Amino acid sequence: MNLNKPKQAGEVTYEWDSGKVIFDITFDKDTEISGHIMAKLWVSPLDTTDMDIFVTLRKFTAAGHEVTFDSDIMPGRLPVDWGWMRLSKRELDPTISKPWLPEQISVIPDDPLHPAQPVTPGQIVPCEIQLVGSSTLFSAGETLRLEIAGTMPPDNLFAYESTVNAGTDAIYFGAKYDSYLMVPVVPSQMERGNE
Repeated sequence: MNLNKPKQAGEVTYEWDSGKVIFDITFDKDTEISGHIMAKLWVSPLDTTDMDIFVTLRKFTAAGHEVTFDSDIMPGRLPVDWGWMRLSKRELDPTISKPWLPEQISVIPDDPLHPAQPVTPGQIVPCEIQLVGSSTLFSAGETLRLEIAGTMPPDNLFAYESTVNAGTDAIYFGAKYDSYLMVPVVPSQMERGNE
């Protein structure tokens, strides 16, 4: 992961049931992320017509140790943030979606008013995934990790038992595939000036 869009297109693949792809960025100065987070991904299920995409953000110290967070249900076990989407339900509601907060028009699998939009195996399409939201401080030298997988990680608060995944999935980036992670960075006091 980097702050600049790659000039050449690339792709990474993973097996839905056992693999994941990882992108890291290490901060060179203290950086606070606070607010809504979203991921735009160009994806393709290579062997089927649909895919479930699970996105997790993690924090690692400069020494490489993961930092986890508390909740009332799972003390000391939560990642920075998470989100997920079924690709066939990627249609966004244009009346309430914002660039930083994509809202799916329907997540109901058999919604007659908003039917699923399956793809053909190997077809590359964009999707915008809303993450729950976070407020996390990264010190200089710490790393933000983006994980994309076909199964929900065990440190997620929500159960997701049924999946449409099968075979291999692909993520595309660079050139015409503008996959990115949008995070709200809070300006430092020095950057804000004398407020």
